[in-house]
Amino acid sequence: MKKIAIGLLGLSLVLTLGGCGQKKPEVPASTPEAEGKVKEELTVYTFEDSGVKFTLEVPKTWERIELLGYEGDEEREGSPTVGVRYPFDTEENQMFAVMAALYSPFSVDETLFETTPYQTASGLTGIRCLREIDGERMEYYIFGGENAELPQLFAVVIMSSETYAAHEAEIEAAVKSLKFE
Repeated sequence: MKKIAIGLLGLSLVLTLGGCGQKKPEVPASTPEAEGKVKEELTVYTFEDSGVKFTLEVPKTWERIELLGYEGDEEREGSPTVGVRYPFDTEENQMFAVMAALYSPFSVDETLFETTPYQTASGLTGIRCLREIDGERMEYYIFGGENAELPQLFAVVIMSSETYAAHEAEIEAAVKSLKFE
């Protein structure tokens, strides 16, 4: 029994000290995945159209669809919103979008949502409205309140709870990075 204990002690010393001479790469205290942080490389995207300019940080791999404004005339109204949409599925209406309301403030019926105050890293303040039913997530970030000056910035998340869970860190980081210029 004594021989086994001494053998195990010797083996553990060899394993411990054997690696002392090798330079090991530095490992961060915590990984982004462990902290629920963004896993993909980000890029700063700037949207500019119809007198609206905003920036946000999104993963480089996200497909982007710009929603540009158009002037109204006798036959059609001008576009009520401009912005950018990031689709998450081509067959379903799963998306993250950042928009600006041009002619009237954007709002939702707050009685249908769990509503909390929200602030971006740049100091934009507003509310976060969240509703999750039957595996579907609907979330709105509305900046400026009811008396907001136009154009008014807002963000929309509409997707399955499963898709949201897979992209939660990136979406949260994108909204938090939002700057309205």
